[in-house]
Amino acid sequence: MTNTVLYITEPVLSVDTIGMQHCYLVHDGEIEQGDLSAFSSQLHEKSVAVVLSVADTTLTQVELNRKQARHMQSVLPYILEESLLAAPETLWFSYQSPKRGVSQYPVVVCNKAPLERLYAYFQEHHCYVTGVYVDAQLWQQHAPAIIAHDATTLILQSAHQALAVPSAQLDPSIQVLGVEWDEAAQLQVSSELLLALHEAILNQAVVNLLHDELPPMSSSAQQLMWREWKPVTYFAASIVVVIGALLMLQTQQYQGAAKQAQQEAVALYQELFPQASRPQLLQREFENQLRRLQGTSSGSSAFLSLMTPVAKQLSHQDFNRLQPLRFQFDEREASLSFDITAPEFAQIEKLRSQLQSQGMEVSIGNSRSADTGVTARLKVEQAS
Repeated sequence: MTNTVLYITEPVLSVDTIGMQHCYLVHDGEIEQGDLSAFSSQLHEKSVAVVLSVADTTLTQVELNRKQARHMQSVLPYILEESLLAAPETLWFSYQSPKRGVSQYPVVVCNKAPLERLYAYFQEHHCYVTGVYVDAQLWQQHAPAIIAHDATTLILQSAHQALAVPSAQLDPSIQVLGVEWDEAAQLQVSSELLLALHEAILNQAVVNLLHDELPPMSSSAQQLMWREWKPVTYFAASIVVVIGALLMLQTQQYQGAAKQAQQEAVALYQELFPQASRPQLLQREFENQLRRLQGTSSGSSAFLSLMTPVAKQLSHQDFNRLQPLRFQFDEREASLSFDITAPEFAQIEKLRSQLQSQGMEVSIGNSRSADTGVTARLKVEQAS
């Protein structure tokens, strides 16, 4: 718990110039006073408890059963809606659990946006606010009391009923609240009362306005390190997310390409071996088919003995304008058929002559002419 208390005696949530408000700084039993901005350097990198004037807040209490209290933040705006001047969504609700056996919950309400602005002010000045409290609650043990401070007087009837008024309007305000002068203690803001603020905060007997979206700040080494490295960490995390998304997209593309290549390989296998069933393990099926095509006693494959001279001729420079389209091997007849296109029929005839000169029987089947050239089917067999 911090041993430094900053008491802002004037309303600070309803003004634009936060740094100009009068404050008391209580630290290690010593008390200083001045404008809030004057204490910025003293509070740099230090933990502090901030005390607001009751003029910045509305104090009340609600009676709830245990089931309702579990959803306190949800039910408070509806319970207090008729007694608040502003819309519930613009307000900040804070509460404290009551003592055992009591069902009345102390509640503090203030405008949310100004509190966020004050929170940001201390963050900008690197001051670690551990809690924000209300003076009337911290001095509740003196109720009923009238506590005067310069031109402002605090009328304290109880921990949940207090009002800060100009001293000139003290009498009519007392009558409205129904406070008896004889019963109320007449006090002046003094060193004793200011030191009592710290003692009450230590006893944790009051509502802390910092919670949820506006948590108490910490000056621990871990928190300081996180604050320093937070932007870099978020930037690095965003890069990791982007890289992960790109890798996932690239993986999907590779998987799609692999699937397409697999489908094309299966289609090629079925084209080369139309009588075979659809392959399960494509590479093994290819190897089995090639071993099965070995048919002669010399160990050479009938398929390869036909395909080899055809491939050599097609790769020759004389036939570089020829384009084979489809090969089909008939195992029963030991024949190889393929379709081929050429600019002129004479080139197909030349290919046939070259193959025949190597001991092949070559016949030209169907042929057709088009604007781009000639297409014909050749059937190649070993000469008998």
